[in-house]
Amino acid sequence: MKRKLFIYGLMTAIVTLLPVDVSAENWVRFSPEGEYAIQCSTNNRFLANTLYLGGADQSYVRLVDEFDEIACTWVLNDEREMNISVRNTQGGLNEGDYIRFDSKIRLASTVNFTDYLMNQSFQFYYDADSDTESDEIAVKVCSQGNQKGWWKSRPAGDELGYEPTHTIETATIFYLIPVNDIEVPDYGQTSLTLTGDVSDEQIYDIRDNMFKLRDLDLTATTLTSLPAHAFSGMTSLVNVYLPDGLKEIGDAAFLSCEKLTNCELPLSLTRIGTMAFARTAVKKVELGASVSEIGRGAWSGCKQLAEISVDDSNSAFIAVDAVLYNISPNINVDMCGCSERGAKYP
Repeated sequence: MKRKLFIYGLMTAIVTLLPVDVSAENWVRFSPEGEYAIQCSTNNRFLANTLYLGGADQSYVRLVDEFDEIACTWVLNDEREMNISVRNTQGGLNEGDYIRFDSKIRLASTVNFTDYLMNQSFQFYYDADSDTESDEIAVKVCSQGNQKGWWKSRPAGDELGYEPTHTIETATIFYLIPVNDIEVPDYGQTSLTLTGDVSDEQIYDIRDNMFKLRDLDLTATTLTSLPAHAFSGMTSLVNVYLPDGLKEIGDAAFLSCEKLTNCELPLSLTRIGTMAFARTAVKKVELGASVSEIGRGAWSGCKQLAEISVDDSNSAFIAVDAVLYNISPNINVDMCGCSERGAKYP
């Protein structure tokens, strides 16, 4: 299974378009060398070796949504006088497959920088108005008969192309990111602490890949809601620590986290979704004064649940003898997802 990029705010690219009054003086040719990821600014996708992804020789270089440490790592080398070869490290012959002038990937057996330098290398330019060379780059194509152009993502945005023009204004801008700056996660972790802003995508990445995770600490995050199915099916999860500002736990957020025993609900919480904690191992539920909505079957199948309490200031719910009731009407909450609700509170 391919490993995915897993970064908190490290590589969230800002889409940047060239203004129409950009002049050539703003762009400086330079010679990057080493291992890089190359990210398209217009859709945040990464250049990837089509051959490694199962494609054919002489097919267009792919643009993919997620960084793959093999397919998306490119070795840049100054072959002569700042003419830069772009080669993938996945293997092949002569140090890896390479990108040629028409944005197609080629088997490395055909590489020849002595006779075909102008077909197999590129000129890199960085924006002199940016703080560093790696902020924004444009890539110039050198090809047969001195026809020149610029890298430009193809209309669908999933392949690399080039624009056969001598101007830079229509070029696609890319981000050049040293591979050493990219943190690839250890999905074998048993504990994880997150801080700051956390996106739904990052939450689902944890759910889909961290199969050994036991302890998850979210207390230092800015989360105000957990999306539907946030951590559902994480059978290794035992302890979850939620942030004080959390207001909503989405439908089935912890569904079938069968070992989950500890998940204290913050006082800020207002809504608990349908089947949110169904089929977990929680033993105790404590609701604060702000909880006003609980979905059906929120704790369905929780065979170890023995204690329910509600803050005295809560105007929506009351707990009596470990049974949770709506205050108006006085009917016990359908915590088990049954078709009929239970008895009225006397």
